[in-house]
Amino acid sequence: MEKDIFVELNFLIMIIDDALPKFDLPVDFVTDDSITGDILNQYGRFPCHIKAGVFVLCTRGTVRATINLSEYTITHNDFVTVLPGSFIQIHEVSSDTRVCFAGFSSEFISRVSYVETYLDFLPMILDNPIMTFTGKR
Repeated sequence: MEKDIFVELNFLIMIIDDALPKFDLPVDFVTDDSITGDILNQYGRFPCHIKAGVFVLCTRGTVRATINLSEYTITHNDFVTVLPGSFIQIHEVSSDTRVCFAGFSSEFISRVSYVETYLDFLPMILDNPIMTFTGKR
């Protein structure tokens, strides 16, 4: 028998059933530019299935995370794309970490044909979900 427990932590909803925790957004989209290392640590230490689409820009600090079985170190000016259906685990977050966040719920994404729009970019995002901004044009 499957049990669902809903836990709301700031801006994401965690659904716990007999499998992995699944994160989704309770609204179409959310943005925030004040996510700290302390907030990120609330989501760490266990693998999660992300139902939402998430974009993150690291503005300070360091995050060590696994995205779809590959481990990454995310630092200043790294832009992270987490596609719906991805698996993530946050392992370590420095106390000075600050990130900007934009997320889109699975329900919102299902109403938008993002796959058709970004089909050319999907292999690149799946291969490397982190892009570093260098500040040079």
